[in-house]
Amino acid sequence: MKNDKGTSAYVVFNKGVTPATVSFYKTIENIPKDIRHYAQSKEDAKFLGPDAVRIISNFEIGRFKEALDFFYPGHPNCTLPEYADRLCIAESCRYAPNENWYECPYYPKYETGEV
Repeated sequence: MKNDKGTSAYVVFNKGVTPATVSFYKTIENIPKDIRHYAQSKEDAKFLGPDAVRIISNFEIGRFKEALDFFYPGHPNCTLPEYADRLCIAESCRYAPNENWYECPYYPKYETGEV
């Protein structure tokens, strides 16, 4: 997985334990040897926006906070009144032109340091 800033990592979902876990590895050498053979090349990493990270990690392990914090630390809530106190869905937002959530009029600019 990689984000819009170029951060990429190997992400391992372990659904064989309760509660399920998610681990992030910056290099393939950091992945435990017994599962390293499952890793794909980072060059083949798929871009995921904040909403895709939320959907995939929520589907895989039933929680997404760790994945979102790793790839998009400090990702804000939406400021559109009817969605207040809900996480910004970023690339999935109908108000984000060309899936560019930074240009969405409801994306809190103070979170990006653009005040």
